Amino acid sequence: MSEMLIPEEKGLYPVQSTDLKARVDEALSCISDVAPVIFQTWNRSHSEVTWAAMNLDHETETRNLREIGSSLQRRRDALSEVHFAHQECLINAQIHQEEGDKLNGAKARKEYLLAKKELAQAHMKHEAILGATKDVVSLKSSYDKIMGRIIEKHGKFDETIFELEEKEYWIKRLMIQAMRDVRECGSIRSGAQRDLEQIGIEPIEALQDIKSYFSNVESSLKAGVTITRDMRDKWANSIFAKYDDRLSHKIERMGQATEHLFRLEK
Repeated sequence: MSEMLIPEEKGLYPVQSTDLKARVDEALSCISDVAPVIFQTWNRSHSEVTWAAMNLDHETETRNLREIGSSLQRRRDALSEVHFAHQECLINAQIHQEEGDKLNGAKARKEYLLAKKELAQAHMKHEAILGATKDVVSLKSSYDKIMGRIIEKHGKFDETIFELEEKEYWIKRLMIQAMRDVRECGSIRSGAQRDLEQIGIEPIEALQDIKSYFSNVESSLKAGVTITRDMRDKWANSIFAKYDDRLSHKIERMGQATEHLFRLEK
């Protein structure tokens, strides 16, 4: 039985190929040659360095833990979805294969083609699962280290500890944001000034703190001292110690509900 060809209108499809299947096979062969390296090395969303140095770079441990929790939640949902989709593709492939075995001619070829299509989809989902599990393992490693430091500092971790460290987070974050403004343009921008005022910090006083830090950095550079992240963190810790009471006062004035956090659960 000869295959029926779909007629093409002259001039609409100028790219011709005498053997399209051969070209596809050659392209797939090229992909197959690089697949062991490409798809096993770069089949996850972020490298270890990106996770540790870029994504988990918040001003407090609890915020980094929150980042991990959010990322893990997204991957949990995605893994659940792609896992069941993978199983569904395998079942569909089996159904089409069995249907093809019962048929003849074009109908059988169509079922076999659909079976191959489902298997190809299953393979893609299998690769997605492998990549996502790598991300989960990386995040779990960071989770263990961060949680260990939180427990060492507070003796426990729960929502009250997270709320406790939120003050530290916002003071450090907004002061570092203001510091970047000063480094860029010599002053704290109006938006950053308003943010500082919201947490009880006078922007002019904040500017003095920032300039004092810059002066220390410049002196260290002139003395040949290597500037590390530890220097900025030490400054940020001193800033939190200085302004903690002011933010606490603002919160108390507006009403603090820490003692009621678990009322709904009870």
